[in-house]
Amino acid sequence: MRSRWWRGRVVLPEVNLSDARILLEKSADGTANWDFDTERKTRSATAEIGALTLDRAQFGYLDPAIKTTSRRSLHYSRGSE
Repeated sequence: MRSRWWRGRVVLPEVNLSDARILLEKSADGTANWDFDTERKTRSATAEIGALTLDRAQFGYLDPAIKTTSRRSLHYSRGSE
C-alpha cells in the first residue's frame, strides 16, 4: 500500500496560477475529467481554495458526444493600486 502525500483537509486561502493550461474533457460515455467525487463516496483528502487567480491561462473543452471543441485564452492585468 502506497502512502498518500497528504491526508485530511487542506485549506489554501489564495492560489495564483500563471501560464496554466486547463483542459475540461468528457469521454465518449459522458464521464468528465473534472468530477472529483462530490458525493464523498470515498474518504480521502479534501482541499478548499478561497480565491483563485489565473494569468495567461489557456482553456480547452472537449466533448466527443456532442462533437464540441472549444479553446480560449485569458490574460489578467491588475490596475495600479
